[in-house]
Amino acid sequence: MTAGDSGLLDGEAYADYRFEFDLELPGAGQGLAGWIVRAKDSSNCLHFQIQSADSPFAAPQYKTRPNTLRPHVRRGGEWHIAEPVPLPKEVRRGESHHVAVECRGPEITVFLDGQKIFTGNDGGFRTGAVGFRAVGPAEQGIYRNISLRRLSP
Repeated sequence: MTAGDSGLLDGEAYADYRFEFDLELPGAGQGLAGWIVRAKDSSNCLHFQIQSADSPFAAPQYKTRPNTLRPHVRRGGEWHIAEPVPLPKEVRRGESHHVAVECRGPEITVFLDGQKIFTGNDGGFRTGAVGFRAVGPAEQGIYRNISLRRLSP
């Protein structure tokens, strides 16, 4: 995966699944990291981006705010960014946190360290792959203990 790309891993035909991983926002980065679920391809997907409490990154046009989760929908290559969701605890660069995303029917739920932080609609993306995204030096993440498993209907 190169800067600016979305790297899709697996699950193209998955409808209901749980995607989870441990995430560290490196100290050398700007406190942003992103992941993708229910992706038809890199131009059509659901994208979530976390921003650390100690992030120096500011881009109001992208609704960046420290210590938030930003849900995105991408259709035909065009981004639609929802309002940022405040995180229930401080997330800082250099720390490791467990992230889980459950895609079940039309509902997408994101958990941080076991606590539900977001529930929303899938935007019409009923199946699709998972992956990660990197955009230059601002968006960096170290992902470990990655798992993807289908959920029973």
